[in-house]
Amino acid sequence: MRLKGLSLACAAAAAMGLSVTAAQAATFANGSFEAALTGWTANSDFIVTPSIYNHDDHADGFTPYDPIEGVSFATLMADQPDAPVTLRQTFTTMGGLFSGWAAFSANDIVGYNDSSFVKVFNDSTTIVLFAKNVNLVGSYGQTGWTQFSTALTAGTWTVEAGVLNDQDALSGSHLLLDNFAMAEAPEPATWALMLIGFFGLGGAIRRRRAIAA
Repeated sequence: MRLKGLSLACAAAAAMGLSVTAAQAATFANGSFEAALTGWTANSDFIVTPSIYNHDDHADGFTPYDPIEGVSFATLMADQPDAPVTLRQTFTTMGGLFSGWAAFSANDIVGYNDSSFVKVFNDSTTIVLFAKNVNLVGSYGQTGWTQFSTALTAGTWTVEAGVLNDQDALSGSHLLLDNFAMAEAPEPATWALMLIGFFGLGGAIRRRRAIAA
């Protein structure tokens, strides 16, 4: 009976251990910017984490942006001609769904094509998740918060967001970011081991019940 009890405990521990490993595998951090820019690499001081942003359309007034999640988000302002302001983070994943939100706030006119992007990439693949510019949204135009997502394979990835001021150092447009997340999905081999552990646990429980009866 002690041996069977030990087997039952081992099966439970194996299943729980694998599930904990799967849950802890993600290294992506601070996707909602609640800890300011901790975990991110910025190439400019023109990246801040406000609790509200007001878009000025230079005609009808201001449009406020609030956080998608939490109490803050990130804004990037293009401050130099043809030199993008960027924010990036490199992370390791077991594979799963990467998602987030972005918005573009143009502060220039058509012909001065400030642009923005969000992309995720590794050594062999680049996936563009968001791309807007002045010519698309119009003079002093904007997008609302826009959600994006993509499936990532297991490995090391980098997410990078940037905004570029076209031709001049005036009237820099803004890129807004919030609620980036990596939802892990364990690899098939990990799922198989977890299922073996759970099935073993279930079988041991059934055998103990049969003996007790």
